[in-house]
Amino acid sequence: MINIGIKDKLFPKKGKEKDKTIVKIKKQIHGLTVKSKALSQKAELYRRNAKIAMKNGNKERAKNYLIQWKSYNNKVNRNTNLAAKLERFIGAIEEGTLIKDLEGTLAASTAALKELAVGASPERVAELSEESEEYIAMIEESGEILAGDPEIDIGIDIDDELNKLESEILLEAAGEIPETPITEEFIAEEPITEEETKEKLKSEIEKLKKELEE
Repeated sequence: MINIGIKDKLFPKKGKEKDKTIVKIKKQIHGLTVKSKALSQKAELYRRNAKIAMKNGNKERAKNYLIQWKSYNNKVNRNTNLAAKLERFIGAIEEGTLIKDLEGTLAASTAALKELAVGASPERVAELSEESEEYIAMIEESGEILAGDPEIDIGIDIDDELNKLESEILLEAAGEIPETPITEEFIAEEPITEEETKEKLKSEIEKLKKELEE
């Protein structure tokens, strides 16, 4: 009698590895979403503090706050792009599974269909490979940019944002919009706790399992 563990390796259940991969990708997407939410909250606090600093007459501090605001927004944008790429991977896996399921039917069909399937397959693989290399190059380039000096790479031209803050302050003074509190808020640098992240990931995995069982 074949051991169950060995049997699974020799004769894996249909879709088992695909489902594991999709679960893993969805966990990564969820992790990026959770991080982006926390980063967005920090970015908003930095911009709010920049506005308060401007009202208090401290333009230099306002610039420093805006540099941090832009840094966190860039991180959010990077996470959003990564999540979008992972979503495309899920779509590609599902499409590939459909094509694989059709392989037996195509093999038993007419010679014309068989020739078409064989001829198209290498082109599809080459296309996916080329696209993947382009995405990898884009990610590496983004990583190099983000790894630079924040004073230089991220602190590019914040004059427009300063002008917006000055306009908001003038409107507040004229009573056209509600005033911002004059006390600067503490910027919490602590990341989301590991327990919170694990709990959200666990919930996401349970939801996916139910979907796969349907």
